[in-house]
Amino acid sequence: MRQMSRFYNASAFLVVPLLLFAWQDDSCRSNTVNKPPIKTQRVGAGIWGGQHITLNVIEDGATATMDCAHGTIKQPIELDDVGRFNVSGTFTSETPGPLRSGSEDSHPVRYAGTVKAGVMTLTITSTSSDELLGSFTLTQGQPGRIRKCL
Repeated sequence: MRQMSRFYNASAFLVVPLLLFAWQDDSCRSNTVNKPPIKTQRVGAGIWGGQHITLNVIEDGATATMDCAHGTIKQPIELDDVGRFNVSGTFTSETPGPLRSGSEDSHPVRYAGTVKAGVMTLTITSTSSDELLGSFTLTQGQPGRIRKCL
């Protein structure tokens, strides 16, 4: 019986530390992984054009010209790891003929879409009403085909 007791004491002495090690939470282990910094990609600067739209992209934003409207983006258009973007901007409807000073009606919108192999799909959506204001396909380096309001 005494030998059995010694066996159990010796087993406990060896098993308990092993169990504690196995149950130890991750905070005691180093989670440091040397990952390279993620390089942010942006929509390529220059002209992007399509039916009824031209988008002139610059480093810190873009201007859009459409048949009867124009818009602005005042921030870089950054792409996620699968080529999507979603940025805020403005959209201003136009009417035929000259405008009175201060009569432009600009609205906040979301410019969202994807870029792949020099082709952009773009949707413009009102942030106040969720109304889709336009959906376009643009090609990098191509002029837009616009017919201004007459």
